[in-house]
Amino acid sequence: MFCYGFNAVRLYFYSKKADKPELKPKIAVSERDILVKFKDDKKSESTKENVKNKLGLSKMKSKKKLDKSGVEIIEIDNAADVHEVSKELQRDPNVEYAQPNY
Repeated sequence: MFCYGFNAVRLYFYSKKADKPELKPKIAVSERDILVKFKDDKKSESTKENVKNKLGLSKMKSKKKLDKSGVEIIEIDNAADVHEVSKELQRDPNVEYAQPNY
């Protein structure tokens, strides 16, 4: 009898957990913006041009440069995959880091 009661209580609490949906944070990724930190700002234009040509992008331009950090926000065309462009930028030795703008 004790086992039956114990199992009934366990099932009750497990069923209550199952009723609650899991809340997972949704992270929005900008489809067109990439954050890039260049090691040498003088070579940033040639780096962008090389990646643009290699991936066949119609648009890759600087939207804004953050003064204190030196991070540049680069806008790419709609047809491009922001993750693919970020990875290609990371392969360049002049790029400290590149990532989608979350």
